[in-house]
Amino acid sequence: MAKPLEKRQHELLGPSGRLADIRATIAETQAAIVALDAEEARYRARAVDITVPLDEARAARDAVREIDFDRERHRAWITAAEAKVAAIVADEGKAAKRASYDAAKAERDALAAELRDKWAPTLEAFAAFLARLEANAAQLPAINAARPNGAEALIDAEMLARGYGGNLCWRGASPVKRLVKMTIPRFAEPGDLWPVDRFHAAMAQAAEAEHKRLLATRAARSPEAVAARKAAEDARHGRFRVRVNRYPGTNVGPIPVRGGQRWLGAEEATLELDRARLTELATRFNLTITEAPPEVQRYRVSVGRDGYSGGLMTVAGPAQVGSRPIEVEMTEAQAEDARRAGRIVECLGPVAPAAEAAVPEPVAAAPAPAEVRGGVDIEALSKLSAKELLAAMGEP
Repeated sequence: MAKPLEKRQHELLGPSGRLADIRATIAETQAAIVALDAEEARYRARAVDITVPLDEARAARDAVREIDFDRERHRAWITAAEAKVAAIVADEGKAAKRASYDAAKAERDALAAELRDKWAPTLEAFAAFLARLEANAAQLPAINAARPNGAEALIDAEMLARGYGGNLCWRGASPVKRLVKMTIPRFAEPGDLWPVDRFHAAMAQAAEAEHKRLLATRAARSPEAVAARKAAEDARHGRFRVRVNRYPGTNVGPIPVRGGQRWLGAEEATLELDRARLTELATRFNLTITEAPPEVQRYRVSVGRDGYSGGLMTVAGPAQVGSRPIEVEMTEAQAEDARRAGRIVECLGPVAPAAEAAVPEPVAAAPAPAEVRGGVDIEALSKLSAKELLAAMGEP
């Protein structure tokens, strides 16, 4: 049994109302309003009919009011139902738009991924293939000019593969759009893969090479690199005494030394040479090459502030370090040993060249014998300090 109209109207305005049912009920309600209009006209005529008893006329009047109430409710429901129909249609339109949008976006993303992952690598491959086509076609005129007798002239690979004529037209006289004339853009940066922009390609290669050179120069100038090169140079070179075996009367050279070149005369010299080239240099320039002794410099040495580290120190020979500084000749290694022993060491620089031997002074006459008392030289004792005198007496 069908539900009354008013009950169905109430249910259809709820969340479970379907669009088709609402539209059908709107049509049904509009028909009900038309029926109420006809019924109202009949009751209204009876309410004002003078021949109708008063109580019946009043009943007809009340019926008109009821009909008017029902009609207004039907109209209000139609207004609400039409608003809901519009909302449902709008929601369905939004859903349809969202579904269309989502479908288009998903297809777009899939195409972009396919283009990037599958087809983009083929652009460079195809551009490289077109370069091969063009290079092969460029050499064919010379090949055809020198082809063997009876051999047919070679047409380029694109013409052979696509089957168009030598006049670059199809059979219907339509011009051929050649593949080697197409443009292939770079996929993710400005410029074209084909045709090759040789000028900009050369500029890009030059810029990349300059960038690499600057990076290499910056790395080579770093303190670590400079120290590493110096250490390598120090390990590769050594100090050697070099002498020309048979002096030809003119300087021998140029002999490659560390940091430059050197000409060598009759004198023996100390040079820094490449250890790996010693045999070559000795043979080439007729040299005698021996390991140079440690480089000797002059130093001023004194005891430490605590008075310790006095006594003998070994350099070229034993040297006594007392309360006064002494000047000695020794190597840097010996100087470092003295510093570690607590002595105060000051470098005075390289050893000065030996001076010419001085003319000996005339020998003076022997002095008169000193006064001796009881076997003791009185004059000698008078020159001793108190400390030396005690030592001479055997006192501690």
